[in-house]
Amino acid sequence: MNLLIPLFSPATGTWGGLTRAVAVAHAAEAAGHRVAFCASGYLASNLRQRGYRVYPMPAPTLFGLPRWCAVIVARVIARMAQTRWLGRLLGSIWGVLFFSGAIAPRYLERLVAAELRAARDYGAEAVFTDLDPGAFIIARSLGLPIATAYATPMASNSHSWAWHRTQRAVAPLLAHCGLPPLDPDALFFGPDVLKLVPSIPELDGADANGDDIRYVGPLLGAIEPSPAEAFQPEPGQRYVFCYMGSGSVSPSALRRVLPAVFADSDLTCIVAGRAVGRPHQHGNVRYCTFVDVRVLLP
Repeated sequence: MNLLIPLFSPATGTWGGLTRAVAVAHAAEAAGHRVAFCASGYLASNLRQRGYRVYPMPAPTLFGLPRWCAVIVARVIARMAQTRWLGRLLGSIWGVLFFSGAIAPRYLERLVAAELRAARDYGAEAVFTDLDPGAFIIARSLGLPIATAYATPMASNSHSWAWHRTQRAVAPLLAHCGLPPLDPDALFFGPDVLKLVPSIPELDGADANGDDIRYVGPLLGAIEPSPAEAFQPEPGQRYVFCYMGSGSVSPSALRRVLPAVFADSDLTCIVAGRAVGRPHQHGNVRYCTFVDVRVLLP
């Protein structure tokens, strides 16, 4: 089987989507299938370095702005990522798609056209994606089965302002492909989309008995940090891992709370995220810009 993986490639960067996509690619290859990617920017370069076939895609810009303007906005966003304001601004995956420029109408039209060409050239027989909006459209247009990485919160904030922006962006493309109208919820997370949940039912809450839900445990592809950033656990030491996503909890709040929480504990808390800055340790809390979580798993 030829599996095509269109990878959401925001200009601001993302390691999460890449590590999940690489994990799925590894599993597909181990089962004897072939894999190719659609990606842009440094994600495309990263995948090529791993030996994957990569179809180049147009690169989005923040909010779909002209590139020169998006660079200026990116500097402001980089400062906002140090606080919770970014999380409040985005609020949902629909906000992420709008913010990243992935649903800017002209960009999305170019993306879908490029992905359709890639799928036909590759002879794609199935599609996996991690939030790439074009993937859901081309899968329906070509009649291909599609799977996506999924977590229950992703389906929240229906009918928000960003959800409506997403609907307005995809509607003309669905019509152009001869497809019936679909709202974003049905297009991205309908019952005909296989949802792979990298968690357990007790933590996510999606119906484990649903035909379109599969709990797969951690999807952790082999994304190696540079040697200077490599983290190695100490033998016999127990860890709590805390990933600090952009705009979730401010670094200042974590530095204020976590050292007190773990002060008298035999556990070491590992905090990882871009906003950490220089790697350092405070009490039983160690701050790293990147951690290969696989080394922490039992």
